[in-house]
Amino acid sequence: MGLIGARYVGGNNARGEYLAFIDAHVFVGPKWLKTPRRLLMEDPKTIVNYINFNLDADNYLPKKAWQGIGSCATITMDLHQFWGGGSRQDMFSPITMGMFVISKYWWSQGAMDPDLRTWGGENVEISLRTWLCGGRIVVAKDSFVAHGFRTRFPYSVNGNDVQRNYIRIANVWLDEKYLAEFYKASRTRLVDGRPATDYGDISDRLRLKEQLHCKPFSYYAEKFKGRALCLPKWMQLKDKPYSCGGLMTVTPNDISYLTHEQMFFRNATR
Repeated sequence: MGLIGARYVGGNNARGEYLAFIDAHVFVGPKWLKTPRRLLMEDPKTIVNYINFNLDADNYLPKKAWQGIGSCATITMDLHQFWGGGSRQDMFSPITMGMFVISKYWWSQGAMDPDLRTWGGENVEISLRTWLCGGRIVVAKDSFVAHGFRTRFPYSVNGNDVQRNYIRIANVWLDEKYLAEFYKASRTRLVDGRPATDYGDISDRLRLKEQLHCKPFSYYAEKFKGRALCLPKWMQLKDKPYSCGGLMTVTPNDISYLTHEQMFFRNATR
């Protein structure tokens, strides 16, 4: 089933008005759902990002690291996630991360693509649908989740399945111009102009786009110009400075006070 299948089944069977997706290896801060709930009451088409910080996976104590820190994530032109994409002007994020809160109404408007396999890209797919189809991704500035990254996976992830997921997402949500750029950035093998990888039937997702009156992908590209769709490193010119998506709305310095055991873990829920 994998992570994607488990979340899809869980979301379909959940009975609550709001759905929080988190990992098992986390601490959550006091009142961690209060602000997300308020934001979802204001606009049920919203995805709410937490403020994340890093835990040592071995002892669950605070860990100073850039990975897993902050409130925003963004994507390169091949649709892969990296941490950044923030803004000093707003609290919107180009994409959501692996942990977020949504409303049951949001879930009813397309859920997750059930034909994505195992793990990889599902957060990008729901993010593009949200921004293109009338929703938004907002950062809850006072909702904190501390996450411990695994030092090793207890299961294997098939790289071909991950690449298939991204190709599928691109063919659903990207306009023709950006689809060509995606193929180049992701080094997708093409046969007669089409991916050699079988990414399955996307007719249901294309119908969903029509039903929800979604905007073209160019809307997203313009909205997050300089914050998303960054060139992967191998496409950047070595002798020419390139800056894209590096800013974080919330930085490690902004939340350093939380990583003191008595400030956060005293009232946190494991």
